[in-house]
Amino acid sequence: MNAILSLWVLGIACVMFLVVLLYMPTIGRYHGKVVEAETRKNSFLIETVHGMRTVKSLALEGSKRRGWDARGATAVRANRNLALVANQPQTILQPLEKLTYSGTLLLGCYMALSTDQAALAGSLVAFTMLASRATQPFVQIAGMLQQVQEVRGAVAQVASIVNIPPEELRSDHGLRPRFQGHISFEDVSFRYPGAQNKALDRVTVDIPRGSVVGVMGRSGSGKTTVTRLLQGLHQDYDGLIKIDGVDLRQMDISHLRSNLGVVLQDNFLFSGTVRENIASARADASFEEVIEAARMAGAEEFIERLPRGYDTYLAEGSTNISGGQRQRIAIARALLINPPILILDEATSALDPDSEAIINANLTRISEGRTMVIISHRLTSLVDCDIIVVMERGRVYDVGTHEELLQRCDIYRHLWFQQNRHQNSGVPNERALSGPDTRD
Repeated sequence: MNAILSLWVLGIACVMFLVVLLYMPTIGRYHGKVVEAETRKNSFLIETVHGMRTVKSLALEGSKRRGWDARGATAVRANRNLALVANQPQTILQPLEKLTYSGTLLLGCYMALSTDQAALAGSLVAFTMLASRATQPFVQIAGMLQQVQEVRGAVAQVASIVNIPPEELRSDHGLRPRFQGHISFEDVSFRYPGAQNKALDRVTVDIPRGSVVGVMGRSGSGKTTVTRLLQGLHQDYDGLIKIDGVDLRQMDISHLRSNLGVVLQDNFLFSGTVRENIASARADASFEEVIEAARMAGAEEFIERLPRGYDTYLAEGSTNISGGQRQRIAIARALLINPPILILDEATSALDPDSEAIINANLTRISEGRTMVIISHRLTSLVDCDIIVVMERGRVYDVGTHEELLQRCDIYRHLWFQQNRHQNSGVPNERALSGPDTRD
């Protein structure tokens, strides 16, 4: 219709496009600050709710309230700053949109008055209407920039979880051997992601079938890491881990874990009855088998005193039973599947002496026909183990029986006398045993 007027409209449209283009990363940064502030606020809230017992016991209500107010204020400021920045492109583009209409009209009138070209009023009005339609989408895009960044942020958060590679269970091609219980670690090294030091450093241990093996050491020595690798929770280790001669990396992970009984220091129980929790890994178990597993775990005596016995409902987080009772139910749950390999990772740490004595007395029955790996700081619970592995800074420091380690291993001897100095069991004192170190 008119080349000069078209160039005028296109020039304004380019300016509007540049404004939108320049503000997109800025709004993205401000939206990132909003997400960060809201995340910190919600994480603080969830942490405080879960730690309510600690908050009350330490009288931290005031400081936690101030912390919540500070995080809430930070979130409000971040949202306000985002709103201010998101309004700026609209504030800039709206006058440019008006300039497109009025400028086109004025320029067309000037051209009609100052040149010999004939200009019809209808054509000029039609051109101004088309010019407004051409630039209006930029104003709409500017108004949607905040929503676009919110969508991008939400998609990015979802993608950060959805795009994590799934655990390779090898269910379609993994081996499913019949477990007997022979475990061997051959020069195994492992480092947690982001850690500088190795959690395990060239660990070599052979655990015979049907043996009871104790693993002890100071905190951070790698005891729990050994059991985590044995469960296939981490598969990026160096060396070989074999069960009955089969490489762990070649096994079906679901098959492996279904043949392992694992009791942790802090076990999770589901909402439901005591019977349902014990039978959660084996839903077809009979009531008699549930009772037998509870008896072996030393849980029968307190379950029978519950209001409805095995049909007593456990609330969310099992808050209606004690920590020791929760631990014994977890042990019964692991024993019900009759695993060929049983791992007890500080499983008796939350038990009272009577309950621990019941479980220790039942260890002979529990260990029949299976391999047991017991991790414990209480060395008295490892005395009857067939072999005891002493860990130190991710390495195997020594391996032997209780009597052998008491004679030659300085770490084991020191911890033993630290824990049993109040007893006079007739064992030679530490000074008498402190001879030359003949550890392996």
